[in-house]
Amino acid sequence: MTIYYSANAHLTGDPPEVVPGAPAPIPATGPIDLERPATVDRPTPAPGPTRPALPTGSGPTGPLPTSPVPISPALTRPVLISPALASPVPPPQGTGRPSPGPMAAPRPEPSSPGFRILHVCVANQCRSPMGERLTRRELAIRFGATDRWAVASAGTLAIDGRPMHPCAVNTLTGLGADPSGFASQRLTAHLTGGSDLILAATAVERDLVIAQDPNTLATAFTLLEFARLITAVPGIESVGRVPEAELAEYARAMVGQARRMRGRIPFIDPDLDDVPDPPRTNGAFQQTASVMLNALSSILRALTNATAGPDPVDRPVGSAQPVRNPPHPPVPVGATHANGTIGR
Repeated sequence: MTIYYSANAHLTGDPPEVVPGAPAPIPATGPIDLERPATVDRPTPAPGPTRPALPTGSGPTGPLPTSPVPISPALTRPVLISPALASPVPPPQGTGRPSPGPMAAPRPEPSSPGFRILHVCVANQCRSPMGERLTRRELAIRFGATDRWAVASAGTLAIDGRPMHPCAVNTLTGLGADPSGFASQRLTAHLTGGSDLILAATAVERDLVIAQDPNTLATAFTLLEFARLITAVPGIESVGRVPEAELAEYARAMVGQARRMRGRIPFIDPDLDDVPDPPRTNGAFQQTASVMLNALSSILRALTNATAGPDPVDRPVGSAQPVRNPPHPPVPVGATHANGTIGR
């Protein structure tokens, strides 16, 4: 039988309480102060051997050397480098654009001296196909058949090989544009990197393009945003006819001028720069095409300066025959204005 001692048994004088099976208590050696924490006496460790102090001018294993430490002859031999690695890296050739960053895809060299436009939406079956074919129609009106302009479209979530939506086909046909031979394609870094101008339907698609290839920050816009920016560039009307052989270079310069207008024109709600996905009705697609066509007319008028022929403006949407205004009077290429030379 084990006797259990109460914590205050020595204070009250009560007999010890007997509890069967309880552990043996530690007998109290004196009064217990309940307001003071108990302390445990620990033995003080015996001091260990002390390390003798090093004499001045000596090291752990002996006197410090007073002469330089000899170096192995193997370490003094020159390192041989392969001639291929020793030759200087040649500078990049081509467009002179900044080299892509670690997250950016390589920007392909242009296969032709033409100007390349890419329209982007989500599925590449409604808005971007209409933008592509309307752009081709506008360019054909101005220049006829030419290889100096390349227009394509893609979708951020497109499935390759899908046909254009029937409402888009009907709308394009009514506007005199050719919807035949279309097949959807997924947006890739090769497409964006090889484009001089990327026109997205909304800011969401534009931001996805830039996220995929940061180099496109200088070339990616929403369609309506770019129309506002490029029409705000000062002095466009003062620049005369540009030879057709120089139109691609001139258009690239105008994209740069439009990019510099960011933050310099009145602010509007960013949602107003979006072309939303239309409901699946012919009427809704016609309204969307009307907005896109007006923006494209302003863009192409500024990019081309209406130099290869009369400027097709002020025509009713749905009319296959444009109303053509007289061309601008000829002015020497690189003409200047109050804000400097435009496009050269």
